[in-house]
Amino acid sequence: MRRLLRDDRGGVAVMGAVAGGLICGLAALSVDLGSIALEARRVQGAADLAALSAAMDLPRAGAAAQATARDNLGRQVQPATITGVYTPDRERKPQERFIPGGLRPNAARVRLDSEAKLYFGRWILGRETITVSRSATAAIPQNPPMAAFSIGSRLASLDGGLLNQLLGGLTGSKVSLNLMDYRRLADLDVDLLTWLDALAVDLGVEAGDYDALLRHEVDAGRALRVLETVAGGADG
Repeated sequence: MRRLLRDDRGGVAVMGAVAGGLICGLAALSVDLGSIALEARRVQGAADLAALSAAMDLPRAGAAAQATARDNLGRQVQPATITGVYTPDRERKPQERFIPGGLRPNAARVRLDSEAKLYFGRWILGRETITVSRSATAAIPQNPPMAAFSIGSRLASLDGGLLNQLLGGLTGSKVSLNLMDYRRLADLDVDLLTWLDALAVDLGVEAGDYDALLRHEVDAGRALRVLETVAGGADG
């Protein structure tokens, strides 16, 4: 009996078997966790898009969310859609910024449920899938756009002072055009060679020497001012 107790032969094999079982279990768990994480990402993306669709069509928020979720998940789903009022207040916690209901809703919250497939956990949990739930909230802007372009018959209709600021920020220079100037530019056909000659004069380059002109670095502000001058002359 003492000899049997002191005999440790085969211990490594037992430890290896136990460790192998643990490794296989962890590998199986990793596969199932990966499946759940992948499905959660898909559901979150679908919920985000569904919330955006619902917010853009608040009177038909439920139908819009359902159609978008179905298109993205590729199967029949029943999202839970709630409209309400969203207040972008930093002082509030994120979960407190959306209030369901309200007389003038400006946002929608969508919740989606989906089933993630289990590959090895089914033998432990006794089920083949696990429910994954994700939600998203989207709101429409409360203030009108700062600038808008209305495309018509060669006419850009916009606020002159605001566009001066926008163009000034883009070009890094001061732009002074009024609304009538923009409309005149939109309706005007400016000859390219005439504009290049005027730009050459402004840069001190001989008119007609386009090779020398192309070697110059011209900022957008100067090019726009020359275009304004040419347009004013052509307009008479």
